Amino acid sequence: MYAKALCLAAHAPTLPRKLRKSLKLAVKGNDKALHYAEDTLFSSSNPDGKRWRALAGTTQAADLIQGGVKANALPERAWAVVNHRIATDSSIEDVQDHVTATLRPLADEFNLTYTAFGEIVSAGKAYGSLNVEEAWGAALQPAPVTPTEGNDADPYRLLAGTIRATYNAHRGIKQSEAGVVVSPGIMSGNTGKWT
Repeated sequence: MYAKALCLAAHAPTLPRKLRKSLKLAVKGNDKALHYAEDTLFSSSNPDGKRWRALAGTTQAADLIQGGVKANALPERAWAVVNHRIATDSSIEDVQDHVTATLRPLADEFNLTYTAFGEIVSAGKAYGSLNVEEAWGAALQPAPVTPTEGNDADPYRLLAGTIRATYNAHRGIKQSEAGVVVSPGIMSGNTGKWT
């Protein structure tokens, strides 16, 4: 997302001037400017702050929930599948550790035997159990980030050149004229699902 922000600073005139300037200084090693840009982009007062945080960090959503068989009766069993889109700088293990730590106080409060990813985390008084496991063996590590600069950036340069050439040809833009700007970016699209 940092590379995307730098591309916006270079090519998006609607980006606030102070933010553009801070991003340009940050790339030169100015830590104060980098912190300002980070605070501005991810701030809760920034209307796009939630989007930036979602693009840069791990997100989760409860996609499937089931429990009970009729109204007016508490379910004996309930389950949910929670989908995590793992940030590119994180891992399946980081998310599993976070999930395990987050649910432990709940298991302790309700005296539940808690098993997370095949290991007993706490043994309650057997009032019930809480089990967390990978759903369907489908967890994927975050996709590797393709370099956009330097000697290893040939795949990115090939893709960017193909996008520019296709766009310019479709729009009838000559190669010498300004065309589309290709901005690097990666989505945290690989998912880990736990039930």
